[in-house]
Amino acid sequence: MDFTYLNIEHLFLLVFQFLTGQGSVNVDSVLAQREIILFWDWFKAISTVVSLLLLTGVVYSYIRLSQVRKEELDELNSMTEASVAGEAVELRRDKRWDQVLLHVNSESSNDWRQAIIEADTILEDIVFRSGYPGETLGEKMRGIEKSDFHTLDEAWEAHKVRNRIAHDGSQFLLSKREALRIIDLYKKVFEEFYYI
Repeated sequence: MDFTYLNIEHLFLLVFQFLTGQGSVNVDSVLAQREIILFWDWFKAISTVVSLLLLTGVVYSYIRLSQVRKEELDELNSMTEASVAGEAVELRRDKRWDQVLLHVNSESSNDWRQAIIEADTILEDIVFRSGYPGETLGEKMRGIEKSDFHTLDEAWEAHKVRNRIAHDGSQFLLSKREALRIIDLYKKVFEEFYYI
C-alpha cells in the first residue's frame, strides 16, 4: 500500500465542506476521493490490530481474575476449616495479649508501663509481618496508607505514648485510666487485624 498520495489536509477540507454545505462537495465526490479509500484501508488495519490486542487483554484479565478468585476461595475454605477445628483462634492470638491485660489490670504503675510496651511489641510484630517498607516501626507506619490500615491513627497515638515511656521511663506520669485508654487503642488495632 502506497501512502504517498494521502493528503490529510485535503481530506479534512472535503469533510468540512461536506458538513457545512460549502462548495460543490457531495457524497459522491467525497467517497470517490482516493485519499478516503487509502485512509479507510489504513484505519481498518490499525483498528483490527488494536481490537485484537484489547480482546487479548480482556481474555487474559478474565482468566487471571478466575485464578485469583479460586485461590481466595481455597484460602477461605482452609481458614473456615481451621476455625471449625478451633485452630484459627490459636493461630491469631498468642499469650502475650493475656499478659498485657494482666499487667494493665494490676495496681502497679510499672505494670501499666510494661503492658503498653508489650502491646507495642505485638503491634510491631503485626506491622513487620505485613511487609511494609522501613527499618523501625515508626518508619513502617509512615509508609502505610490510611485505606490499608483503618486504625492507623489509634496505632500512632498508642505508639507515641510507648515512646514517651521508653524515653522518659519512670518520670513519665501514667495514670491507670490513661493506661487503660492506651491499651484500648491497641485493642482496636489488634481487632482490625484479627489478632484478638
